[in-house]
Amino acid sequence: MSSLSELTAARPSGLSDEEAEFLDVAAAIADEEIERQASAIDVADAVPAALIDLLFGQELHALAVPEKLGGAGARPLLAVLVVERLAEASAAVGCLVGEAQAAAAALAAAHLPVPVAAAPAVADGGAGVFLSGGSLSGRVELAVGVRAGAPVVVLAGGGDAAFFALVSANVVGFADSRSRTGLRGLARIALDLEGVVPDAVGGAEGVSAGRLHRGLVHAACAVGVGRRAVAESARYLQARSQFGRPLADFGALRRILADAAADVASASSLLHEVAAGASESPAPVAQAARVATVAAVGAADSAIQLHGGYGYVREYLPERLLRDALSLRALAGGRLRAPAVESLLEEFSQTK
Repeated sequence: MSSLSELTAARPSGLSDEEAEFLDVAAAIADEEIERQASAIDVADAVPAALIDLLFGQELHALAVPEKLGGAGARPLLAVLVVERLAEASAAVGCLVGEAQAAAAALAAAHLPVPVAAAPAVADGGAGVFLSGGSLSGRVELAVGVRAGAPVVVLAGGGDAAFFALVSANVVGFADSRSRTGLRGLARIALDLEGVVPDAVGGAEGVSAGRLHRGLVHAACAVGVGRRAVAESARYLQARSQFGRPLADFGALRRILADAAADVASASSLLHEVAAGASESPAPVAQAARVATVAAVGAADSAIQLHGGYGYVREYLPERLLRDALSLRALAGGRLRAPAVESLLEEFSQTK
């Protein structure tokens, strides 16, 4: 049974010693710090400032940024793997770091230095943000959790009209107190940009890089959630007994877990392939995100079924995993009636 969770958690081959060390650092933070606080983060709907300082102090948001711009110069794949590992402990924390990575990707694409002391946040204003006469107008939402005084990278528009603006975080903010289904801890705040003069402005290449990386990290968070659901299910089936036998001995339950593990493993492999290729096209990234979120929802739903009545109790992890998976699927633009992972993979192969 343990091999099922090991399958979904396997690292891709070809990592350098330095990349493996970075990933080990992320794993240690996930196991020793995030895991301990994950339940409290979900209940309080807030990530502690000390944990944010720890994550950004390790410069996990700047892994894929060239060294000359203040980053580690690593491959985008490593940044994705780090988010995956953090998300196994808390999807909200994984997304928080991932969104900072997306902001850094936008800056790096425009050859702008990435702040390290104050990790940037990213906000996607779409077509609702305008630049005229040197000042911005409109409102955007971004994830709460950035350090005080951290800059915000605002992505705006699309196509040839796309641009991004780097603004100071001291613009007027309106907190959103509405409770969300999942990703609790990734609370959001609306920023009023009316009349704000940006610190820097970049072109469409920065917008494209930021949005592509956002898609990758949403998929990475989903893979992390799916892996954790498989691991929790395997652990539960091994620990619980019925009719004098471990639940893991029952073939029907093993098949449910095996299917979930296979889907997560497929989603993980696809995501790593797309991230390693550093695709500049949004289609493969969007497809990887869809596959990953569908697999995560399926694995979390299976975890609830395999836990029986305990799966719906907040004291058990599957309940939170399913809420997080559903929220991630919404972020990735998943359908209300999602197709099977196999269908999505076949559709992806036809777009290559």
